[in-house]
Parts: sequence; structure tokens; C-alpha cells
Amino acid sequence: MIFIKKIIYTFLTPRWVNIYKNFNRSFVKNDDKKILFYIFSKFWFMPHTYVYKYWHKANISSKHYYREFLALDHNARMLIKKVQKHSSKSSKVLDLGCNIGRHLNELRRQGYNNLYGVDIGKIAIAKSKEIFPNLKKVKTVCSSFEEYLFKTQTNFFDLIYTHGATVELVKPTFPLISQLSRVLINGGYMVFIIDEDGHSYPRFWRYEFKLNNLSIIFKKKINTKTLFVLKKVK
Repeated sequence: MIFIKKIIYTFLTPRWVNIYKNFNRSFVKNDDKKILFYIFSKFWFMPHTYVYKYWHKANISSKHYYREFLALDHNARMLIKKVQKHSSKSSKVLDLGCNIGRHLNELRRQGYNNLYGVDIGKIAIAKSKEIFPNLKKVKTVCSSFEEYLFKTQTNFFDLIYTHGATVELVKPTFPLISQLSRVLINGGYMVFIIDEDGHSYPRFWRYEFKLNNLSIIFKKKINTKTLFVLKKVK
């Protein structure tokens, strides 16, 4: 079943781009079309915002509330070591799915001074600089990945990292890896911890990396997840 899903989401799903230009406003408004969003969510080839509403409004009653993501676990520390290995303290570094900012806080503590973070959770972003005062000079934004990347200039970041589940939850109608590669400089790095076979939209991630000029220079299996270090090549 996973294999079939990967075929569908990698090869049989149309990619949309321009529809995401102002994508955020479609999930921050009221739930007056909740049933319609739910219906759209059942068609894999249609962009929708049904799930985005959940993540955007995640509060204390949700198992994905920011308090669940305050501490650095073993995987997070492994990810940070790889980020440090492939960047300098002045590098433009993006935390894709930063939540409350635990990784950014550690990098800031290590002296990084050009950090960016994006997350869809409005409470997590609003509370991040209160919980972690180190983040006051970090450029964090509450946004979908889709709109944020759409509005980011080409060749902007030196390194992008993510600690899943993050990219695995983005509907494959958005050309995510293509857009990540676009905003990364030539010779830049991505550090990902993702579940290659799990979550909402499993796909052939390694194929998509290769297709978008991202060479795997390191990989390590961590239980059900994989730690990747990717380098953008011309």
C-alpha cells in the first residue's frame, strides 16, 4: 500500500504553483466552508487547506501543541551537529517547520546570527520569543511552507533544515522539493530528518532529491526516520 501511495504522490499528482501565491488566507479565515475543504481533501490531485486549519490553530487541547516540542531530543541534537558541520555562524539558515523554535534557540546559543524560521502554528510562533528570548533577533514567520517559499527569492538560503514530520505533511500538489532547491544557493545544504514511508503523503523522496539537483552526501537510519544531508549541485 505504501508503495502504491508513493507512485501516486510522486508520479501521478499534478503540481500547482501560482495557486499558492496567497495560500495562507485560505486557512486563516473562518470555518464556514469546512465541509467543502473536507471533500477536497479526499481528492489527492486537488490543493486544499482542510488539514492546514488544524495545524494553524493547534492549541492546548491538541497533541501537537507547542509544549510537546520544547526539549531537544537525541535526534534534534544529531540534526544540529550536521547543520553546524555544513554552515558557518553567518550563514543564512532556515528552519522549515520551526514550531516553538527549539532548534533555532540552540543555534542562536551557539552564535548563529542569520537565522530564519517558518511554521504554520500561530500560537507556537507567537510564543516562541517569549519562551526562548534568544530568538528576538531571529526572523520567524507564521506561514504555510507553500506561500513562504513562493515569496522567497531564488538562491537565498545557505542551508535549510527540517525535523519531521514536516515536509511529509505537505500535499504533493505543491512542488516542494523543487521550490526548496530553488531558494537554496548552489553548493548549499539541506539537513532533513524525515519518515520516508510515513505520514500523509509518502513519496519517493530520494528520486525527488535527485530530480532537483540535490545530491545525498550522508544518510543514516534512525528508527523509522532517516537523517539526510543533501548538497545542491549544478
